[in-house]
Amino acid sequence: MSPKQENIGIPKKQPIAGRPPDLRAIYCQIHQCTPDQFKENVLWKTVHRRALPFLPIIRLLRPGFFKPDFELIEDVGSATRLHEILSVINSFRNDCEREKRFFHDQLRLRISGRRFYQVFARAREQYLHSQSSPHESAPPPRP
Repeated sequence: MSPKQENIGIPKKQPIAGRPPDLRAIYCQIHQCTPDQFKENVLWKTVHRRALPFLPIIRLLRPGFFKPDFELIEDVGSATRLHEILSVINSFRNDCEREKRFFHDQLRLRISGRRFYQVFARAREQYLHSQSSPHESAPPPRP
C-alpha cells in the first residue's frame, strides 16, 4: 500500500469479511483520492467532453446545476456490484427523459452515462486485478 493510500484511510483489502467494498472505496483507492474528493473527481472524468470548458463557469453562475449528476455519483458510489451501476444509470436516464432540461439534455452539459459506466467498470477491474495478484503490481493498462 502506498503512503498516499495509508494517509487517506482507504483499505487495500476488503473492509468487512465477505462483503465487497463499495465503488466509492474502490474508485478512491485506484485513483488515489479521498472520499471527500470522490464526487468532484468523478464529475470531471465523466462529464461530456464538450462540457468541460464550461464546467467552472456553469458551477460559478448556477451552483445547483449539476445537483442531479452529483446525486447519481453518490448513488453509484454506494453500489457494490456493476449491475447496480447500470440500474442507477438507467433510472437517471429515465428521470432525465421525464424532466426535459435543455442545457442538461440537448447541449449535453451533464455526465455521460457511457463514460460513467466505463470509469467505474475500469476501476473495479483494476481493483480486482490488484486483489488477485500475490504481490503489489501496477494496474492493467487502459484500453
